[in-house]
Amino acid sequence: PEQSRVIWTQGQKGVTYSFPSLSPDGATIYVGSDAEGESGKIWAAAAADGKVLWTVPTDKSVTSAPVVG
Repeated sequence: PEQSRVIWTQGQKGVTYSFPSLSPDGATIYVGSDAEGESGKIWAAAAADGKVLWTVPTDKSVTSAPVVG
């Protein structure tokens, strides 16, 4: 079996309480976080290289995995 390995890391401000969600095509990872000094945000990153595609601020901390459909 293949062994797991880190292919990239993403340095976001704040704490991440939620598990990441993967898009159905496996191209995008979605994560919710509690940003320092802010409420929270949901952000999307390219699964291949970790490049942040977009972020959306939320009114509260995000403590569960984003639902992807």
